Amino acid sequence: MELQLRVLDFCSAPTLYQMMHTSMLLRVEAAKRFWSEPDAYYLVEAHWLFRGGHPGYTYYDLSFMAYVQNLEIEDNDKSVVDSNFDGVGGIELYYDKAREFWRTFRMRFPHAKRVVVNSNREKRYERYQNDEPIAYALKILVETCPVDLEISVFVLVEIIVL
Repeated sequence: MELQLRVLDFCSAPTLYQMMHTSMLLRVEAAKRFWSEPDAYYLVEAHWLFRGGHPGYTYYDLSFMAYVQNLEIEDNDKSVVDSNFDGVGGIELYYDKAREFWRTFRMRFPHAKRVVVNSNREKRYERYQNDEPIAYALKILVETCPVDLEISVFVLVEIIVL
């Protein structure tokens, strides 16, 4: 048994996933290593979480999600960075949307520890204030993140010269 556990320490994430489907003893030990793999991130789209994370709107394996610890949230359709942000009047609405987003996130990913928000479609003129390094709506999403989550943001900014 000790040798089997030592071998599991050298397995990659895909191999650990396969090992989880062998014996009961290996399943438990491989699962511990698989779900805590620090370099394995799983992708989910932001719009699905903003729309409530309902099972009928996705092809994701919901049982798999319950164990994921590292997650990348991709915002390709601008669910986070909404071009209709109207400044001060819309701030509270954004805070409400962000809080609901994190409630849905926690429901679907109860074991998550690390999150990377990837927003690669921001334009300079979508910012709330010129000195903000990221869109204001994205900043609100980060501010409302649960304290037990480690969050990072990757933003690719296109500067529009008018």
